[in-house]
Amino acid sequence: MGLSVTRFLLLGYVLLIPVGWSPFPWNIQWCDVVFIGLLVWLMATGQLRRVPVHPVDWLVLGYLLAPLVSFNMGAHLVQWGLEYVKHLSLATVYVVFCLLARHPAVLAQILGGFSLAAGVLSLLGVLAIAAHLGWGFSHPLIGSVMTLPYFGEVFRIRATLFSWEFFGDFLTFVLPMVIGFAIGSGAPGMKRWARWSVLLVIAAAIGTVSRSLAGFVVGGLFFLWRSWATGRQRLLRLALMGVAVLLVLGVNLVSIASVREVRWTADTNPAIAPPRDLLAFQDPQAGAQRVSLAVSYNPISYLLLKAVALEAFWRSPLTG
Repeated sequence: MGLSVTRFLLLGYVLLIPVGWSPFPWNIQWCDVVFIGLLVWLMATGQLRRVPVHPVDWLVLGYLLAPLVSFNMGAHLVQWGLEYVKHLSLATVYVVFCLLARHPAVLAQILGGFSLAAGVLSLLGVLAIAAHLGWGFSHPLIGSVMTLPYFGEVFRIRATLFSWEFFGDFLTFVLPMVIGFAIGSGAPGMKRWARWSVLLVIAAAIGTVSRSLAGFVVGGLFFLWRSWATGRQRLLRLALMGVAVLLVLGVNLVSIASVREVRWTADTNPAIAPPRDLLAFQDPQAGAQRVSLAVSYNPISYLLLKAVALEAFWRSPLTG
């Protein structure tokens, strides 16, 4: 009975993570409410026990303690405290998942719940793209048209999540789980469903038009790296590695500046003296040939934010 209730609450938490609408203050989401119920249930039934320490736990501990170096007694102490409480809440989620994942049945439910949510949301996003392309229909909860540098007006899907980037991050996180169901052992019907889900997740990730697409490819490639070690799959692995490198470089380049206009002109510069070497030729009356390039651009907000962060760091390396 206890484990059944735990699995029910856990599945509710997993399936409610993508829900981006909430009436609660302080950015509390529906999944957070269910997680509080799950935490209270685990404490009441004595299911919270000490788990063996894993090397990854020390990295998580460092992540949780890192903001303390910026602690100060300034005017924004209350705001800083609230943000740090939210930061620490991630540790509770991490501990609970580490505890429950020790049970094979619960672990399978966690993986299956995330995969099911990803498949349903991806299908919803793909249908939203088709509805927009076919009839011009869109709903802001699922997707909307935005103007982006280099791309112009595009339809971006969020599939009920908080933002387009959040949806892309969610798909990146779930991709290894869906691939695992698609290539792992199991019922033929489950594998067939998982393979369709992989295609839907890939299409939805592209439909987010977000920077997470680079991490999406890297995450999938990292998961398949050992499986695709021989034969044609090895060549496919190398091809995907090249695509991943190009995506990472491309995303970072387009996040620096938005090039608005490029103009070039060709004329002559009569102020340049004739060359002294015998190989170069210059008309003494016209001067040297000249090509001028003019680039008009706007800095991207990501670059400006990084510049502000870097300046704050240089001014105060610990608290900046």
